[in-house]
Amino acid sequence: MKKTAIILCMLLLVLQTFPMLGGIKKAHAAMAGGGTSLNPYIIMTPQDLSDIRNNLSAAYKLGADIDLAGYDNGDHKGWLPIGDTSHFFTGTLEGNGYAIRNLTIDRTSTHLGLFVGILSPGKVNDIHLLDVNLKGFQYIGGIAGANSGTISNSYVTGSVYGSSAYIGGMAGFAAGSFQNSYAAVNVSGTSRVGGLVGDFANGGNILNSYATGSVTGTSNVGGLAGNVAGGFTATSIQNSYATGDVTGTSAVGGLAGKISGDSTYIASIQGSYSTGIVTGSGSDIGGLVGLATSPSDITDSFWNMETSGQLTSAAGAGKTTAQLKMQSTYSGLDFNTVWGIRDGETYPYLLAFKPILTVNPLTRVLYNLSSGQNEVSVTGTVYDASIGVHMNVDYVVKDSSNATVASVTHNTYSNGGAQAIVRTVPLTGLVSGSYTLMVSATQSYNAPVAAAPLAFTIDADPPSVSFGTNGSSWAQSASTTVTVNDTGSGADVSTLQYAWTQSTSTPAGGWTNFSSGDTLTQLSGDGNWYLHVRAADVAGNVTNIISNPFMIDNTAPTAAISSTAGGTVNTAFPITITFSEPVNSFNAGGIVVGNGTVSNLTSVSASAYTATVTPISSGQLVTVQVAVNVTTDAAGNGNTASTVVSFLYDTTKPTVVFGGFTANQVFSNPPSAVFVTVSEAVYWVAGGAPLTSANALALPLITMEKDNAAFSTYSFSYDELSRTYTLTFNGMLGDGVRSWQRVEKCK
Repeated sequence: MKKTAIILCMLLLVLQTFPMLGGIKKAHAAMAGGGTSLNPYIIMTPQDLSDIRNNLSAAYKLGADIDLAGYDNGDHKGWLPIGDTSHFFTGTLEGNGYAIRNLTIDRTSTHLGLFVGILSPGKVNDIHLLDVNLKGFQYIGGIAGANSGTISNSYVTGSVYGSSAYIGGMAGFAAGSFQNSYAAVNVSGTSRVGGLVGDFANGGNILNSYATGSVTGTSNVGGLAGNVAGGFTATSIQNSYATGDVTGTSAVGGLAGKISGDSTYIASIQGSYSTGIVTGSGSDIGGLVGLATSPSDITDSFWNMETSGQLTSAAGAGKTTAQLKMQSTYSGLDFNTVWGIRDGETYPYLLAFKPILTVNPLTRVLYNLSSGQNEVSVTGTVYDASIGVHMNVDYVVKDSSNATVASVTHNTYSNGGAQAIVRTVPLTGLVSGSYTLMVSATQSYNAPVAAAPLAFTIDADPPSVSFGTNGSSWAQSASTTVTVNDTGSGADVSTLQYAWTQSTSTPAGGWTNFSSGDTLTQLSGDGNWYLHVRAADVAGNVTNIISNPFMIDNTAPTAAISSTAGGTVNTAFPITITFSEPVNSFNAGGIVVGNGTVSNLTSVSASAYTATVTPISSGQLVTVQVAVNVTTDAAGNGNTASTVVSFLYDTTKPTVVFGGFTANQVFSNPPSAVFVTVSEAVYWVAGGAPLTSANALALPLITMEKDNAAFSTYSFSYDELSRTYTLTFNGMLGDGVRSWQRVEKCK
C-alpha cells in the first residue's frame, strides 16, 4: 500500500507539472509523409515546423534547413511555441542532420522554446538549434520550456533570458533525459538558472552532455544545472561538464548551483567537472557545487581551482589546470568509450559526438585547367562537440570510374566551434571528364561523416573548327562553310567570330560574329585572303585558327599589240600580243584584223603570243585588235579589248616631178631655182623616219652635176605639206649641161 501511494503521488505531481496531451488532431496536407515512425511527416518550411502543433503525437523529420528569421505568429512577438500548457509534445522529431536557425521569442508569458513542453514518450533527436534569442517570464529553454521526455544528440546555441525562474539553455525545467547533448547558450534569469537546464528533478538524467555559455542568476545558479533534486525517482548527472562562467548570489556552482535528494531517491553527480569562473556575492558559492544537501552522491568529479577562482566546493575535488589536463587525475573515468584526452594539452572531452560537416556548393563546377581554374575551392564548416578531439578532413577527387585521382587531407583539433573550411584541391595532371569531390571528416572514435558528393567537370580541350573548303586556287571570290564543335562543355555561341584579312597575323579588329554552319564569303580584293576564326567553349578554352590562303582575282586581263613593222608596210608583217597575266584558250579567232588576215598564232608563254598579219588592199590601213572576252585568266575574268593598232599597207612606188625646167631644156636666161615634188610622203629607208623640213636637208636625197662633174653651188629646202624640194642657185649659172638625180633609197 505504501508503494502504491508513493507512485500515485508521483503521477499526480507529474500531471500537475506536465499537463496531458489533448485537443483535435488536424491533417498535414502540405507535408509529405504519414506521421508514423516508419513514414514521418517531412518538414521543409517554417510553416511545416509550426504545423507540428496540429498533431502533437505524430512522427516528424526535418527534410531541409529551417530558417526562422523574421518568422512571426502575427503578434510581432516572434515564434509561438508548439503546444500549450495543456498540450505538450508527445511525438518524435528527428533533425536528420539539418538545422533550425534564428528562433526568436520576445514574450512575457511562460513555457517558451521551440516547444512549450515535451512529455514522455515525446522524443527530440539530432536537433541543431542555432542562434536562438529567447526572452520571457519563466520556464524558458531553447528546445522546450519543460521536458519530461527525451532530448538526445542535440545542441542549442544563442541566448536565453527570463525575468523569473526555471531558465536553461536547452530546457527551463526537466524531469526527463538529456543524452549526448550540449548548449552553447548565454543564460540569464533569477532562480534555478543553468547552462543546460534550469531546474532538474524527479528522476531526470543528464548523460554525456555539457554546457559552455555564461550563466547569470540570483539563487540556485549552475554552469550545467541550476538546481538538481531527487524526488520520486533518482536524478543524476553522469559524464558531463560545464566550462561557462557562472555568476549569482547564493547557491552558485560551476556545474550545479544546488543538489539535493531524499532518503529514497538521491541526486547524484558522477564523472563530471567544471572549469568556468564562479562568482557569488552571498552564501554557498562553490567551484563545482554551491550547495549540497544529504542525501546526495558526488563521485569522480572535479573543478578547476585556478580558473574558477574558488578553492572550495560543497562537493567534488579541486584541481589545478595542469592536473585536470592529465588522464591520471580521472582514475574513475572511462577513457576507452566515454572520454578522450590529449594528455597535458586538453581537458577531457566526450566521445559521444561525431563531427558535423557542412560543405557549401561549389562556386564553380566547370574547369579548364588554366591558371585560376586548375584547383577546386572548397568552403564550409566542420564542427565536433568533442572539444579537443583530433579530426581529419579528407578531400578526395574521383573520376567517372570511381578511381581516386587526387586527394588532400587536413588535420585539425576541435575547438568547440564551427571551424571554417577554406581549402583547395589541385587538379594538376587531370584530363577532361566528369569528376566527383568527396569531403569527409574523421575522428578516432566515430565513423567518418561524409558531405554530399560535389560533382564537377573538367574541359581542357578547346573547340574544334573545320572549314568546308580550306583555301582555294584563283577565283573571283572566297567562300567556305565553318563548323565549330565542342564535345566537352559545348561551344559558347556568343564567342564565335571571324575576320578575313590578307595577312596570317591575328587581326586586332574587324571581327564579326557568326553561327556554326554559316557560309563565310569574301567578295573583293585581289590577292591571297585568310579566314581567321576564334571560338571559346563554355569552360573558357579558346581556339584561334587560320585557313589556308584563298586566292581572289577580280581584275580582267589586258592585252597589248606590238610589231617590228613600222607604221607603213608593203608586205605581211609579224605582231606580238602580250597579256597582263596568263590566260586560257586564246586563239586566232580572238584577233580582229581589218584589211587583212591573221595566221601562224603561236604561244610564246602563258601570257604572250605571236602571229602574222597579211594585208589585203594597198593604200588602206590594216587594223589589228584583240576583242573583248575572248580569253580568261585563272579566276575566270574575261579580258578587256586591246587598243586598235593600225598599219598603212602601200605597194605603189612614189613618183617625182621636176619643176622650173624640162628635160634637155636650153636656157639663155637660166632660172634662179628649180623644184622636185614627190607624189607621196617618203622615207629615207623603209621603216625609217618620214622626211621633214628638219631632216631632209641633212640627207643626201638629191645631187646635181655640171658637165658630168659634181655641182654644189646651190642650197635647198623641203616643204612637208607639198612634199617639194626647192633648189636655189647661188648666183648666175654659167654655160654648161646640168643634171639632177634623186636618190633611189627614198621609199
